[in-house]
Amino acid sequence: MRFGDREINLRGEDNLIARTPHPIPGIVDLCLVGDGTIDEVREHLASRALPVPFTVMAGVQESHETS
Repeated sequence: MRFGDREINLRGEDNLIARTPHPIPGIVDLCLVGDGTIDEVREHLASRALPVPFTVMAGVQESHETS
């Protein structure tokens, strides 16, 4: 699905990409665009106790938790 210059990729059985340990039909690829850096996003999520692993071109990354 395209929205201007953005898109959401819906994965079916015929186009699964193994970016997750157990890819299943119906998963989506999301790329969110926003202001700020990825470190600022990680800090924002961690400050709300929302650590999130995510995949980037270089491999799997994980947000930093704060105690």
